[in-house]
Amino acid sequence: FAAADGISAEAPRVDRPLGRGQNGPMGFGPTASKHDLQNELSSKPPLALLGGLLFVAIMVNQVSRVMVPSLLATIKEDASFGLEGGRSVMATALPTILPITSMTCLVGKLALGSVTDRLGGSVILILVFGLFAGSSLGLMATTSARVFGAMWVCNSLAYTSAWGAATQVIHAAFPKEEWPAQLSSIASAGRLGAALGAIVYGSLLQRGLTWRQVFAVPAAVQLLLVGLCVWQHVTVARIKAASAAADEAATAASKDRK
Repeated sequence: FAAADGISAEAPRVDRPLGRGQNGPMGFGPTASKHDLQNELSSKPPLALLGGLLFVAIMVNQVSRVMVPSLLATIKEDASFGLEGGRSVMATALPTILPITSMTCLVGKLALGSVTDRLGGSVILILVFGLFAGSSLGLMATTSARVFGAMWVCNSLAYTSAWGAATQVIHAAFPKEEWPAQLSSIASAGRLGAALGAIVYGSLLQRGLTWRQVFAVPAAVQLLLVGLCVWQHVTVARIKAASAAADEAATAASKDRK
């Protein structure tokens, strides 16, 4: 009837920013912010899985850290390293090895921060578990006290790199309001891993496994974490790319309005 009376039936067109479900990256229009995009992504499975993976990664990091100290009493009496004066060579080498591993943890935390910022936490975590796995296999295979010490230093270096890498991933991938919860999660994972590692290693040793056989368990888990951290890296890169695209779209829309 409105058309018959000479009045246009078409509703007046109102230009408004695109919203969810309309054209725009990740369902947001050109005026969507990075914060909005991260909130959208945080409701999807990849970020939930990413949080779970970070928890597991830090837990395994601590499990890996305590693997040598937990079994040190058995390792230092192992005659396969050779005998010297009726004692295992490892027993006489430990007073030299222990301070070096402790200094590695201290210096590593100070020196690797800039490396983590440059490469990204997700890349560092891949390297961490690759180094863990390689050092675990080296510890299992060697009968040289010097090589054992070098592998333990590599283990310590991997351990000291993981926390900074995990926090960098949290800051890069999660909305700011989720940072405290995620940081609390990985802090709890570290405590759990330290206790769990000592319990598991001691239990396996009591079941009759040698310390070398016990080390095969964390080595297998560390190798699995390498693959999972590759997935994590791809996921974080996708989130960053989507966020950058949303910011570019918002900037372009702002210029168009001007």
